[in-house]
Amino acid sequence: MDTMEAELTRLTAMTEQLKDRVDKVVKDGTNRVGDLEFRVCELEEGCDPSSVGQAQPLGGGPGGGGRRPAASGGAASTGGTMAMNEQADFDRAKGCSIKVTFAPLRTSLRPLPKPTRAAP
Repeated sequence: MDTMEAELTRLTAMTEQLKDRVDKVVKDGTNRVGDLEFRVCELEEGCDPSSVGQAQPLGGGPGGGGRRPAASGGAASTGGTMAMNEQADFDRAKGCSIKVTFAPLRTSLRPLPKPTRAAP
């Protein structure tokens, strides 16, 4: 009976340690997600950083379950339009790039002399 009680105490302690570790991971992850949401909002036109709410805890939270729905007006609501605009910008920049060829440079360089050993 004492052995079972000791084992139960040990398992309870391990469970509490794991719970504390999971809570720390959730807190850190939630802070990082909130930080990313704020940074993305700063980059988007028309987004007010003060309108970014506090991120919901990872894994839901009390009464919650899983992911929250996407906010209207954000990047999720623009769908593929944003990607198409980015593609057009990329294609335009790609057309402006300078074509560089290294063939003439390669033929004009002579090989380096072999190192010689100094007498001791």
